[in-house]
Amino acid sequence: MRNDNSITVLLAGVGVGAVAAMLLTRWSGAELRRSLRQQAESSSFYLKLHAEDLAKRAEAASVAGHQSVGSHLVDAKSAVRATGSKAVDAINSAADAAARMADNLLDQSGDLARRAGKMVEQA
Repeated sequence: MRNDNSITVLLAGVGVGAVAAMLLTRWSGAELRRSLRQQAESSSFYLKLHAEDLAKRAEAASVAGHQSVGSHLVDAKSAVRATGSKAVDAINSAADAAARMADNLLDQSGDLARRAGKMVEQA
C-alpha cells in the first residue's frame, strides 16, 4: 500500500515540478527540455523498477493462490468421497434392515396362516 502512495506522490511531484519549471525558469528552451527529459527518464526508471517488483509479487500471489485452491480442492474431493462412501454404507444398511424386516414379516404371516389353517381344521 505504501508503494502505491509513493508512486502517486512521485507522479504528482513530477507533474508539479515540470509545470513550475516551465513557468519559473530562466533556462533556455533547450535546457528546459533536457531537464524535463532527465526527470522523465528518472521517473520512468523508478516506475519500471516498481512495476517489475509488483509483477513479481502478483506472480507469487497467483502461485500461492493456485496452491491454496488446489489443496482445498483435494480436501473437498476427499470429503465428498468420504460422504459418498458413508451414504452408500447407510443405504446398504437400510436395505439389509428392510430385507430382514420383510423376511420376518413373511415368517410371521406364514405362522399366522398356519394357525388360521389349524383353527379352521379344528372347527
